[in-house]
Amino acid sequence: MRKSIGALLRVGVRASITASVALVLAAALVCGGEARAGMIMQAYTHGQFSATLVTNNIVTGYRFTPHEDIIVRRLGVSIPFQQLPQPDIIVGLWSESGQMLLATTTVIGGNVLPIEGGSRFADIAPVQLDAGSWYRIGMHIPPGADGYYNLNHPRNEHPLIEFGVRYFHQNTNGLGYPQFNAADLRVSGPNFQFVFVPTPGAATLAFVASILFAPRRRRAPSTRAP
Repeated sequence: MRKSIGALLRVGVRASITASVALVLAAALVCGGEARAGMIMQAYTHGQFSATLVTNNIVTGYRFTPHEDIIVRRLGVSIPFQQLPQPDIIVGLWSESGQMLLATTTVIGGNVLPIEGGSRFADIAPVQLDAGSWYRIGMHIPPGADGYYNLNHPRNEHPLIEFGVRYFHQNTNGLGYPQFNAADLRVSGPNFQFVFVPTPGAATLAFVASILFAPRRRRAPSTRAP
């Protein structure tokens, strides 16, 4: 009987160790996934431009596709010269499928908003973009006040964002779907900030591991007195 009890104890210890290791690994995956999902990234960043275009009453933007599922949280406007702030500019985000407008916001001009990586941003309701699907982002510089954007100045583009052609056209009716005068240039005008889509598999793994590797009690064999 002592041997049976000893064997059961060893099995219980091994099961507890296995469960603990599994839960630690799962917790690490959960924490890593949450940290990755919470990391705010930017479509592109840049410093002070050496030259830029000055214009008004235009829509400018570009098409792009993410290489992973992402969630866009903020839309923004490039600031080529910090000493020459932009006017109030409306920015929009569309899906190319059906030209559906997904989000729009106004980036306040002047120096009210901070400059982050060369751009100023305004919050939107979070929008998930699917990997491999194409989208367009555009901004409308209003009539009257001059706005600034750059066509082909060096910038740091996020590796998960593939940039397509840019668009530029007059629009007296305000913000519209960017679709005219396509050119293979890296327009620095509208911008956006995004995070990764959280990975549900990590939390699921932690739950499954807690069930599969939890130590189980084994009933000791009953003994009867002779």
